[in-house]
Amino acid sequence: MPSKKKVARALKGRMLDLPIQQQPDDEHGVIPDSQTRTKEWLTVTDKICKQWFDPLFPLPLPPVMFQLRTLRQGTSLAGVADDQEDVADEQNLLHEVALNRRVVCFSQTHISRTITTLFTEYDFEEEWPKLDEDAQEKYLLDAFKIRVARTNVGSHVFTRGKLDCPELCREELLQDGGRGIVTLLKSFLLDNDEPPKKPIIFPNSRFDAIIGWTEGDTDPVITMGRMVRTQFIGGLCRLVEK
Repeated sequence: MPSKKKVARALKGRMLDLPIQQQPDDEHGVIPDSQTRTKEWLTVTDKICKQWFDPLFPLPLPPVMFQLRTLRQGTSLAGVADDQEDVADEQNLLHEVALNRRVVCFSQTHISRTITTLFTEYDFEEEWPKLDEDAQEKYLLDAFKIRVARTNVGSHVFTRGKLDCPELCREELLQDGGRGIVTLLKSFLLDNDEPPKKPIIFPNSRFDAIIGWTEGDTDPVITMGRMVRTQFIGGLCRLVEK
């Protein structure tokens, strides 16, 4: 089990927004830049994401390809810098997964604190729905731009993370007068201020099928995929705190 000192080192500089690295590809053609054409970027990525998660469509990629992406994501998430000669080595992989779990647990505590502040000090739950849809969308677009700028992976690879998260589509976030965001944020509230024993996981049956996960599956790469996706969604609190 990784030590608290190592977890702290992994968290250093990453707590504000854990980067989710994914390999760029050309499978979707040209996606607008999130910094200069943010509204178009959101529209295009939402459309692609909805197709990926539409059960009437075939799975977008073979599960093994998503598993390779997950392994890269997890390495970036924990910030492991041990110069491992072979990341596929079972012992190193299990160690990395354990470190990822602790990093995510500590990060989810931070997310919960941020959301608590939003609700208690800024009355977000009451004030946000009072904004009209245009104002909410403006805040949402600005927030996406800020979040991409905070990561070290750039617009295109950040986009690949969003494609795994239908929960971050515009219509989901702004549904019911904007209460979609409120409901999603509440899902990350913890019962206390202590790091959870295990990370919160946002289940999605379609995503589970995409990565090849089934109930009871303990494959470290596949389970890491579910954890990393949830962590990406958890970054939503960084989208609305400004």
